[in-house]
Amino acid sequence: MDAKPPVLLLLFAIIGAASASELAQYGKCSFNLKDDKMINMGMSKELGAAVVLSSSSESLEDCSHSCCEDTAGQCSIAVYHSDEKHCYHINCPDPQACVSSSLAGFKLVEIINRAVPQAG
Repeated sequence: MDAKPPVLLLLFAIIGAASASELAQYGKCSFNLKDDKMINMGMSKELGAAVVLSSSSESLEDCSHSCCEDTAGQCSIAVYHSDEKHCYHINCPDPQACVSSSLAGFKLVEIINRAVPQAG
């Protein structure tokens, strides 16, 4: 007789896979890189949360690094469209109000901290 995994276990596996992200570091900046995620600008703007600061054609690395290097500190999220090689810098002062959506071909870079913690 084949043993079937409990439904709850499968649910946790699906949720875990859907929310997977990679922690990355660039200079004094740390950020989460999330595959197949983007910001739903329509919903986020309705909540008064998101403003597009700039957009440009560049690589994913340049996109995340230029958001980190924003001297005004306004770029809190970068969205990279892999197919078009296009980058969007977004100011999202209230991360709870910025609505993310799953969409293949996009990568979401969420700035966590612009300063590296001091070694203790």
